[in-house]
Amino acid sequence: MQSLARFEEAQQLWDENLRQQLLSSRGDRDTRVLYNSRDLLYSLESLCKSLDRSDSGWSLCPMGLRTCSVRELRETFAELGLDRRQIGVEDTSDPFVEAHTTLGNKLMKLSSVQLVEQYMRQGCPASLRPAIYRAVLFPSRAKASTRRRVTRPTFNDGSSVPGRARERVSRRPETTASDEESSLDDSSDEEETAECSGASTRPARDSDAAAACAQALARLHALDVELIRNNDNYFVFEDLLRDVVPSIFREHLTWLRAHARVAPRDTRALPIVPYRGLALQAAPLAFVYKDQSEIVLCVREMYARYWCQLNTIRNTPAGAIGLSLLPNLCAQFESLIQERCSDVLQHMLAFDIHPLEVAFPWLHLAFANALPVEQLLLLWDRIIGFDSLILLPVLAAAIFDYRRPVLLAARSTKHVRALLGEMANLNVIALLQAFLFAPT
Repeated sequence: MQSLARFEEAQQLWDENLRQQLLSSRGDRDTRVLYNSRDLLYSLESLCKSLDRSDSGWSLCPMGLRTCSVRELRETFAELGLDRRQIGVEDTSDPFVEAHTTLGNKLMKLSSVQLVEQYMRQGCPASLRPAIYRAVLFPSRAKASTRRRVTRPTFNDGSSVPGRARERVSRRPETTASDEESSLDDSSDEEETAECSGASTRPARDSDAAAACAQALARLHALDVELIRNNDNYFVFEDLLRDVVPSIFREHLTWLRAHARVAPRDTRALPIVPYRGLALQAAPLAFVYKDQSEIVLCVREMYARYWCQLNTIRNTPAGAIGLSLLPNLCAQFESLIQERCSDVLQHMLAFDIHPLEVAFPWLHLAFANALPVEQLLLLWDRIIGFDSLILLPVLAAAIFDYRRPVLLAARSTKHVRALLGEMANLNVIALLQAFLFAPT
């Protein structure tokens, strides 16, 4: 119980620090975003050090976090088995690809979210990805009849906050597009930003505070857009993406607070802030949609479902469905490395190189900072299809396993990062299949 309380204390401290940083970021000379992957890992390490680590040894994660065995992972991701054909593995001329595309077109007419999710577990043909993402992420726009609701879990003390219920996550209705946006007027999000700023309740000052906070968010995001400008895959979308995340800050904060699977308990804290890499997570969706409004909706949904979990240092509540918070994902990675790559682990630790330090940015940004676009989207297809982020640490461990021969020869963190940073020729779905299901 003390451990759980420490998680909550750490999260509250993290949220308050971000709020204070945001309040101090209103000048015209902001030089960095609020935080990056390194900052988040440092907070996790600090939390680990504050707990009893007598049995943790080399681990950077607090002990006792729930992880899955390889056997459990095989059961969870059975559709990735070696006996299943996969988009992203089979050649595009293979009859399976044509048959899978035909099946996808038929499923679009049935308007069943569950069937489409099942379909996504073997991948989405690029030609169908816009319609499939639309059908699952915001089916009201795709005229889907099946709706889902997500209720956020209770953390520790069971205090009552909007959207919080028993320690589980259930499905929520996908109400987006025009009907959702019409229900969120500008005033609601001005109230969010004003509340974050700690402004007076007087309307004029609230409005000024909200405007100042929105401007600060936009400036901070502009710094993050530099990652797009300097990226060979995404620089052509710089103008298209420049306003995607700021529009979420302007128009969707209230929606995110109500619908995100994880949101700050302190109502003064914003449900999303411009961390380093958010623009990179939005950028691949420009390959899926040409219309900026659809990119905005897709980013919003991906954050509400998945990316919010990657920016949370709480422990995943017992029995939670569809929820894998960042500390548990890190623990899952360490568990898999110890079980499947113990020789690599010992070799790296001998040179004071910790595997999680290398893999953490991949986990935090869902590989948006590492993989080529098509491979990244193939991975995200499965994350949405299985509705699970556990594939992130599985893929991270699979990459270490695949690079085992060269990693055992590495002698420095720089060399390790260079070896693992070469992902141009990786086939992520084949790696996942081999790691989980190939004989060892």
